[in-house]
Parts: sequence; structure tokens; C-alpha cells
Amino acid sequence: MKQHVAGHVKSGKIWKDSKDETPVELKARLVVERAAAKEKRTEIKAANLVLARVGPALVALDAMLARPGMAMVASIIKDPLVAAAEAFRDFEETARNVVSSDGESMLDGVPDLKELCSQVAQCRKQLALATQMLSTLARVRS
Repeated sequence: MKQHVAGHVKSGKIWKDSKDETPVELKARLVVERAAAKEKRTEIKAANLVLARVGPALVALDAMLARPGMAMVASIIKDPLVAAAEAFRDFEETARNVVSSDGESMLDGVPDLKELCSQVAQCRKQLALATQMLSTLARVRS
């Protein structure tokens, strides 16, 4: 079993830099690189969680807003749905950028997962209310 030694890459070859580093500097640089790689993995994981939470909610919002009867729904019900759809699209775009850049970009402007889950839950309540409103309007028209 090979052990990872400072100054060696996993292939077993000695990593050489154009500048001469002391063993302490080499170890410090490797620790910093590992921490940066871990931070990138954490950011990608968080972005995937955002996509998993926001994606289904965004599909439901788009489907609801595309219904023909939404034109007759009161703006007090429709406007929060439109605002949530815009916010979720922004969150989704930011998360996709993080995943596609392999963790180079950050989840700036995206709330933490707990806040995001509460926003999705609130959105589901608003969708249920809009569905009730559309069914009431359909009954009235027929």
C-alpha cells in the first residue's frame, strides 16, 4: 500500500516545482490545496442539493403559470408565484454555474438549504391556493 508523502503525487512520482520549497513549505502548500479541493467539493454538493430542491418546484410553478386560466386569477395569488419562479430560476442558474465550473464559482445570492426549503414549502402552499382558485373559476364558468 502506497502512502501519500509530501512532495509525492499519488502516482509515486516526485512533484517538482520550478521554485525550491522547503519541506515545511511543501507540506503547507499541500494542506492548503487539499483544503481548497474540499471546499470545492462542498460547494458542488451544496449546488446539487439546491438543484434537487429547486428543480421540481420550478417545474410545478412553470406548469401552473402556463395554464390558460391563470389570466383570470387575482394578482394577489399570481404575483407571488411569478416572483418565486424568477427567484428559483436565479438559484438554479447559479447552482448550474457552480456545478459546470467544477466548484470554481460560488453560490452567491442563494440562501442556505434550510431557508431554501422553507421557500419551496411556501411556494407549494401558494400553488395549492392557485389550484383551488382555478378549480373555483372553472366551476363558475361551467
